[in-house]
Amino acid sequence: MSLHFHNRTWIQLQWQEPAPSLKERLRVLHTVIGVIQETLAFMSKRWRVILPVSEGLAARIRPQIAAPQRIQILPNLLDETRFHSGVRSLHRAAMRQQIHAGETDFLFIFVSTGHYQRKGLWSALRSLQACRKRAEKECGLHLRFLVVGAGDRAQQNLIPQLNQTAPDWRDWVSLIPPTSEVERWYAAADAFLFPSLYETFSLVALEAAACGLPLLVTAYDGHEMYLRDGGNGCLLPWTVAGMTQRIMEFLQVDRHHLKAGPDRFVHASGYADVLDQTYESVIRERML
Repeated sequence: MSLHFHNRTWIQLQWQEPAPSLKERLRVLHTVIGVIQETLAFMSKRWRVILPVSEGLAARIRPQIAAPQRIQILPNLLDETRFHSGVRSLHRAAMRQQIHAGETDFLFIFVSTGHYQRKGLWSALRSLQACRKRAEKECGLHLRFLVVGAGDRAQQNLIPQLNQTAPDWRDWVSLIPPTSEVERWYAAADAFLFPSLYETFSLVALEAAACGLPLLVTAYDGHEMYLRDGGNGCLLPWTVAGMTQRIMEFLQVDRHHLKAGPDRFVHASGYADVLDQTYESVIRERML
């Protein structure tokens, strides 16, 4: 069983956050169904191996599994032919010119095609909004925010809340539609900002790190697989006030000495090998 989500954790977080709309309330109901299905799956004895995508997710499910030794971590793979440090030299100048970004423009990038409340878009927006004047005064930087992955319908839903949260957002926020070449936008950016409430791995964060961007992320499951706090990025607090202060510290100090690159990951070329080894071990076990 490949495991990419943990409904029990997510529903606990949903109860802590007030549902702002009927749509969000219906999502809570959907999660309840997921919890039931997930619990029944964990109770089944037919699984030989469970493959969670991160160490954080593995730690959450171990108390629910009768035999913890059947858990083997298999992280999401990274396509190293697309996501690597060379994309900055290949695409950075052209992509920044496309959005008229100057030398003093510092671009934070957020990548998602949906679930913006859970993934922390509004916390990121409020934090950057609070940093903008200080960043310009103390660092000489003009902060901009690239939100990549929002299609036409998603943008129609986002714009009213953008108008309410940051009335001047059109001056510094760019909504970029879904793209098959997201690595070009990583190349244009200067840092990856993703204060998600809940993830189990976050492939986009891994991709950003591989492209040489410092990571500014919260302590969701999976961050331990590629973030070294103070090494290749910064761990953000959950509150907007704490997040704002940490971003300013990053702009003033950390951005000058962070070393780009993920901690560790599975390349696309090696992903099948890991799966083969897993199946072989199960087959050998059954033959004994």
